Amino acid sequence: MNQNIINLFNQLVDKEGFTDTKIPGVKLYKTTTGMTNTPILYDNLLIFMIQGSKIIKISKETFEYDNKKYLVVPTTLPLEVESFASEENPMLSITIAMDKKSIFEIFDKMDFNEKKAQKSSHLGIFTDKITEDIEDAIYRLLKSLHSKNDYTILGEMIVKEIFYRIILGDESMFLHRLFLNTSVEAKISRTIKRIHDQYNEHLDIETLSKLEDMSASSFHSHFKRITSYSPKQYIKRLKLTKANEMLKNYAILVHEVATQIGYESIPQFSNDYKAYFGYTPKDTPKNYED
Repeated sequence: MNQNIINLFNQLVDKEGFTDTKIPGVKLYKTTTGMTNTPILYDNLLIFMIQGSKIIKISKETFEYDNKKYLVVPTTLPLEVESFASEENPMLSITIAMDKKSIFEIFDKMDFNEKKAQKSSHLGIFTDKITEDIEDAIYRLLKSLHSKNDYTILGEMIVKEIFYRIILGDESMFLHRLFLNTSVEAKISRTIKRIHDQYNEHLDIETLSKLEDMSASSFHSHFKRITSYSPKQYIKRLKLTKANEMLKNYAILVHEVATQIGYESIPQFSNDYKAYFGYTPKDTPKNYED
């Protein structure tokens, strides 16, 4: 990213953490503190690193992105994040929510790349290079936030242009297949949303596969290919990540959290939680003062 983009960003952000903008779905993020192997739930996001870098881990797969590569997570995935930031070199990023309606509209109007849609996508997450066109759009997006007329009239148009640019990317096979309604990627994506909405209920894998007209074996195979986890592993990690968010941010008892995320056994919840995070539910670091 060029210095003009960094300057525009810094003029808009005067605090650490997320800063909401006047453009729907667009947030700016700044931090001077890095993190190591921190479990975070990424949900339908497009992230551009203006300064700094991150390493994303999902099972045995690793993705690294910085100011030359962007990250696309067009579904819901529990990931482990390592980031690099300091007082001298804060991490700056733009997060854009993936608006599926806008992306559908783009696919509907463009000449569909059948060859790209026919390619098998490996995981439901990918990185790609920031082209000159994308960098120019990011510059105009940040510049528009300095003017009410600009962000009101142009903001969402520029976001839509950015979606178009990532659809054209070299690694965008998953997006192309995701928006084929009958593709395996679309079926698994719908299942992931169903799991995300009902994670605190009992989810039967046989039922989930039948809802998408898939055999249990095929469902299991494709689910693991796209998310890097088996359905049961994914559901457990989602539950535990949700529990971690609750315990970090709210004064809530451990047994209440376990019940809310659908665990019947408190000891089992505590054992699974410690195995995943490395500390017990009671020892979870707090983001609030007691």
